[in-house]
Amino acid sequence: MNEKYLLYFEEEVIALKFNHKKKRMVIGSYAKFRTTIEEVIVNYFRESVPRIKWTQANKVRYDFPLSLEKFTSGVKELKSHGMMIEQVSSHGRLMR
Repeated sequence: MNEKYLLYFEEEVIALKFNHKKKRMVIGSYAKFRTTIEEVIVNYFRESVPRIKWTQANKVRYDFPLSLEKFTSGVKELKSHGMMIEQVSSHGRLMR
């Protein structure tokens, strides 16, 4: 089972996906939002930035192991800091 979220900043959209079975989180978006993605990872989910994975020329993705407790606490912190985050059923073309 996967939990999928979209995180909105001003004009930036970042996709979050957590796989409950494998206990892995995937976060990604367009390459021009790379610094914002790395800030979200370091501030809410991990202490360091994992290795980047280029899926296409203009998209980046980070894939790393994460516990369910750390994921849920990170999502709650994002919501409590006033970030626009919503649960979705599909990311569309953003995570391809």
